[in-house]
Amino acid sequence: MTSSCVCEEGVKSHNAITISIITIKTANSFINVKYFEPVFFIFPPRLDKQLFSCYYHIMRQKLLQQKILLLVGMMGVGKTSLGRLLAQRLDLPFIDSDKEIERSTGFSVSDLFARYGESEFNKGEEKVMARLLQGPPCVLSSGGGAFLSEKTRQLAKKTAVSIWLKAGAEVISSRTEGRTHRPLVPALDNKKIIENLVQERYPLYAEADLTIESFAERPQKTVVRVLQELEKRGIISPYLDKRNE
Repeated sequence: MTSSCVCEEGVKSHNAITISIITIKTANSFINVKYFEPVFFIFPPRLDKQLFSCYYHIMRQKLLQQKILLLVGMMGVGKTSLGRLLAQRLDLPFIDSDKEIERSTGFSVSDLFARYGESEFNKGEEKVMARLLQGPPCVLSSGGGAFLSEKTRQLAKKTAVSIWLKAGAEVISSRTEGRTHRPLVPALDNKKIIENLVQERYPLYAEADLTIESFAERPQKTVVRVLQELEKRGIISPYLDKRNE
């Protein structure tokens, strides 16, 4: 088998499920690899490491700018789930800033709020964000209050592409109701607190480079809209599969 191969892609639909077929041409054979968008794959037995590398290349879009993709927005808009999918599609590391804070302090975010208060927590979060935003390219999911910091916003303008996942108060309320682990959204008076936070935070979130509406849809659909916007702005390479256009 030669050291190089060529990939071509076709698309078929069956019972509303899109099946993509990648034909991998080698020196002596043609091998079809089927995958069900977005994450379920069927590999034929003969798919060795070389062919998988070729397949992997055609499926992944690449970051064209050496910047961090920073997800900002309220709690409950799907930053973590979307961030993981985005990182997978772009072959980038995924970092959750809240998890980094918990790892470095040994306490949960809720415990830190309870022990030190919101003001002290924000100071610590600002330091963690400064470290992360000066790191290598990755997909970085930030806490709901992280982008409120002027220092964080100014640093993000230099080292990141900030993406605001925007959702209405009703959507956020329905997603966070009963989740007592979120420090600023206690079970009582949930909707009123969220409405106040929306009024306070949205003008600052609006300083992000991109705004993506977060609807009541699967994150796999939202990530496609994010990728299309990033591609349109020349931040990532074009995707060879154009069926979502």
